[in-house]
Amino acid sequence: PTLLDLAGLAIPKQCRGRRLVQSLASGVAEGQAPQFLETEIAGEARAVRTTKQKIVERKNAAGKAVRELYDLAKDPQEQHDLAATERAGEFSDLDRQFSEWQARTRQGAGKTKSPAQVDLDPALLRQIRSLGYLQ
Repeated sequence: PTLLDLAGLAIPKQCRGRRLVQSLASGVAEGQAPQFLETEIAGEARAVRTTKQKIVERKNAAGKAVRELYDLAKDPQEQHDLAATERAGEFSDLDRQFSEWQARTRQGAGKTKSPAQVDLDPALLRQIRSLGYLQ
């Protein structure tokens, strides 16, 4: 919803997620609820963050999922991965929520409709393509 909102486009009812434009503009994260994300830019990655902590999961060269842990309060630039330190235990609650989210979102894996199968307004589809999200 955030990208559509930024582009000034209507947000379809089937679109999941929250609008984060206000958070982006103010630089203040929305509440304390974890924010989940995934991307395939520069390799597949999934992450969860709160205002104080962040967990990023990427695949290493062998294809194994590796998690990075960051204390955003003390390390906002994410320079010091805490995964291999004694502080890793501090992330247990966020790690549990991340794992639950991954299980929920992967249940539908392979069931995603292609753009041709989704009933989108042709003008909206052209605009999304112009942003580079679809070919």
